Amino acid sequence: MNNFLSNLISKILKTIPELREIDTLLTEIGKTNATLSQSDLANIKDGSFSTASKYGKKPQDYLANVREASAAGYDNAAEIAELSMAAQTAGGMTSELASQMVQATDQAYQMNGSVSELTRTLDGCYSIASQNAVSMSDFSDAISTVGSDAASFGVQADETAAAVGTISAATKQSGTEAALAFRSILLHIRQV
Repeated sequence: MNNFLSNLISKILKTIPELREIDTLLTEIGKTNATLSQSDLANIKDGSFSTASKYGKKPQDYLANVREASAAGYDNAAEIAELSMAAQTAGGMTSELASQMVQATDQAYQMNGSVSELTRTLDGCYSIASQNAVSMSDFSDAISTVGSDAASFGVQADETAAAVGTISAATKQSGTEAALAFRSILLHIRQV
């Protein structure tokens, strides 16, 4: 009986800092988006457990992504955060790289936070990455490096991903190097 109580108390004590971290993250989310009501924050908190477990993460990881997306100005921060977690899981990326890729793609191609368009683009990148043995981290770096330039030249997101994936696979260069090479190609085409 003493062992049972000791284990129970130990588990409760381990949970308290995690709950505090969750509350801190929710407070920060509320500060970054003043339009969220207490009910909205409670829904985000409740959803954090199921969403995080779906991707094998902690609720704090999901809420940190929501906070980041909210700070970036997304009205649909919870959906953007889930997309970032999906990219992390599928592409083996860090939270920072996944968020960077989602935000860079959204800004470069003016998707206005459309989760369906972003999902379609990220799925395409994942498909290209798996076919060409290119890491999603390289894609994240590449899209962040050349995405806005390619978009200004009229190159669509899927075309940019295909070009960067092909360059990276053929040359065995990093995503940033492939992106810089693609940017150089675009600049030469513009001169012609």
